[in-house]
Amino acid sequence: MNLKPLGVTSGLLFLAAAASAPQPVSAAAELSASAPAPGAEVSEAPSDLVLSFTQEIAEARIIVNGSELPGEIEEDNVTAPLGSLDDGDYVVEWAVTSEVDDRETSGSFQFRVRAEVESESPPEVDPEARAERVEEVEDENRTEVLLWTVLGIAAVALLALVFFYFRTSIPTFGTTGIQGGLPPPGQSPPEHEDDDEH
Repeated sequence: MNLKPLGVTSGLLFLAAAASAPQPVSAAAELSASAPAPGAEVSEAPSDLVLSFTQEIAEARIIVNGSELPGEIEEDNVTAPLGSLDDGDYVVEWAVTSEVDDRETSGSFQFRVRAEVESESPPEVDPEARAERVEEVEDENRTEVLLWTVLGIAAVALLALVFFYFRTSIPTFGTTGIQGGLPPPGQSPPEHEDDDEH
């Protein structure tokens, strides 16, 4: 039995099967991380945009808010300078070509710069000026209290004078049921004749 033809035939069949079998497709270079991160809100504006991919990058194109930035490629990282950013929203668009399979992929994301509002420190107060101001306020309070006290005493005195004036000038002041009012001090009230005698 000749095994050689069988061996050659088996080898040819194996090569044909290997050639016709589907070849594994290498994954494309996808964005794996970034700084700032997609959707991040940062309080301090970053100076650079750093993108990391799943494969080494051959070419890269970075656009931020419609302006293309120069990107520096280092293996699977791409760094682009952002300069000075103001507060606001920023849209990052990227397109890269993989060093592995020469395939191009692209995508976009957004981040926000929102600086924290710095609380204003209260102005420094001079201790001497503060002491003088406190003394002025205390003096003003004393003066006001004294003024109201004097006005109160004056009002009471005025009311007393009015009362005694009317009390001595009008005999009938404050009396009821006594004809002619009260007699002068030291005198008896006048006697009245009985109405029945008339």
